[in-house]
Amino acid sequence: MDFKGKLTDRAFVKDFCVRYSDTDEKNALSAANLVNILQTECINHSAAAGHGLDYFKDTHTGWAVSHWHIWVDSLPKEGDYIHVSTWSKPFRHAQAHRDISIEDETGHELIHASCRWVLMDTESRHPIKTEAIMDDYCFETALPYSDEKFRMPSSSEDADIYDREFTVERSDMDVNGHTNNASYIKWAVDDIPDDIFMSHTLKEMIVKYHKECAKGDHVKSECAIEKADDGRLLIISTQYDADDPKKMLCITASYWEKED
Repeated sequence: MDFKGKLTDRAFVKDFCVRYSDTDEKNALSAANLVNILQTECINHSAAAGHGLDYFKDTHTGWAVSHWHIWVDSLPKEGDYIHVSTWSKPFRHAQAHRDISIEDETGHELIHASCRWVLMDTESRHPIKTEAIMDDYCFETALPYSDEKFRMPSSSEDADIYDREFTVERSDMDVNGHTNNASYIKWAVDDIPDDIFMSHTLKEMIVKYHKECAKGDHVKSECAIEKADDGRLLIISTQYDADDPKKMLCITASYWEKED
């Protein structure tokens, strides 16, 4: 197993072993740690392409993920080895797109994800064009790419609504001083009632980040649950600034199937 990751002519690839601390109470890779693995792969690819954290610190720039769409066939468990690969689509504006695939040791795809990233000026907090560096992320051989639109479903008036408020903690922070992308996913899963979480399995998740928040901020999370047309449960968790309800932080829509 190559635990450092490497560039090939098709993708950046890295092997992971799912740790005990990566799993939830059902011994499956948690949704938040799944996103942690996905974004880690993106960061490692960027570093291998010549654009690591020091580069972005020196240039006062940085990538910010704006969307995820994740499809789950099955979630790996503690001790499972997984092969993760990511590849980028050439793009020439302020946004960049990439796909990520997670396979088991037999080559079976367990999870597929598409994501959209925005290159930011970290001082002005405004998007900037990607032309100067985007070629460094692309590959000689083009792999299949999901032409993802990241369309967010909406809940109906029949949805069951749950809400709660909490304070952002130090453990939610990342190196940039803002809430880690995976923390919003953890909050969304924490919104789900225990009986639903324990009897259902995550099959799909769409995430859209709106505004950053930081340690000490007060968050209101509203969770809407209803049955989708295909029989799965649709759960939409929306986080707001509790002190300014018009300020949406993140919205996560997930689909869950009843376990056998």
